[in-house]
Amino acid sequence: MNKEDRLKRMLQSIVVAKGMAQTHKQARQFITHKHVKVNGSIISAPRHLTTLEEESNIELNLSMPQKKVISDEEKDLLRKLKHEKPEEKSE
Repeated sequence: MNKEDRLKRMLQSIVVAKGMAQTHKQARQFITHKHVKVNGSIISAPRHLTTLEEESNIELNLSMPQKKVISDEEKDLLRKLKHEKPEEKSE
């Protein structure tokens, strides 16, 4: 395997070639931020040499974490806590 072949087999190059990223810089960022899975495992090394078998099992996951839904009761409690005045200390 020569140098050019190794560059083409790097994960960041394959992510660009598959259209998952527009540039190599963007591909590196997706990979280092753990948005890319190979065979179901997160790979965080852009220089990972990908096999032909792995190439068909590359996934990009850009979903954001779910926000916690706050109930009306919790909202009311937070409002009350915000408007309460701290107790004054007596000396």
